[in-house]
Amino acid sequence: MSINNLTDKQLENFAANYRRSKRTEGGKYTLSEILLEQRRRSPSPFGTREVAAKILELARQSNDGLLTYGDLWRSSVRSHLGRVTVVNKSLLKASFE
Repeated sequence: MSINNLTDKQLENFAANYRRSKRTEGGKYTLSEILLEQRRRSPSPFGTREVAAKILELARQSNDGLLTYGDLWRSSVRSHLGRVTVVNKSLLKASFE
């Protein structure tokens, strides 16, 4: 069974078992894989494509083609969200999909 076929409850149980035993590996999936799958499933106010499109748009507008977290924060993403933690979660979600 692939990790994406596990239920949310199964993922929670795997993570809890790892934490209780103070381990990060040893099962079919590592704790890191479990946490990444949980993060992938968490809802985001922005879809993955929207976040990626905004990053590309801002990078193209930049003189050197680079983009900082601050640039993204100051963009329209900030006015829509208003909170750093939400932007952070959106960026992390986009980077894992």
